[in-house]
Amino acid sequence: MADRLVYEGSKVIAVGRRQDRLEDFVRKHGSAKASAVKFDLTDRHGMSSFVSRITEEFPDLDCVFLNAGTQSPMDLSKPEKYDPTAFDNEISTNFNGIVDLTMKFLPFFQAKQGESSFI
Repeated sequence: MADRLVYEGSKVIAVGRRQDRLEDFVRKHGSAKASAVKFDLTDRHGMSSFVSRITEEFPDLDCVFLNAGTQSPMDLSKPEKYDPTAFDNEISTNFNGIVDLTMKFLPFFQAKQGESSFI
């Protein structure tokens, strides 16, 4: 999706856990169209400083594309194989992490003039 956004003319700030992939993305598109910041959505303690860094370095930010998460194979039809810790971790990352990140970015967007969005 990030590649497509760049091709369509957007400046993209890619965020992810794997530094090598982030560097490849910037190299592929050039620093005029792409930036990258390493961050892991499960790092709740570092989330505020991450958001501060992003909003300070990229004050023209007008959209956050929320596309993070994990998925583990889970067969809920077999109760004997159910791992509540794995399930809770997945929900925490895929739902709570997205909500937490949205709430951290929301004051920045609410203070901006013009349109902004979460996707």
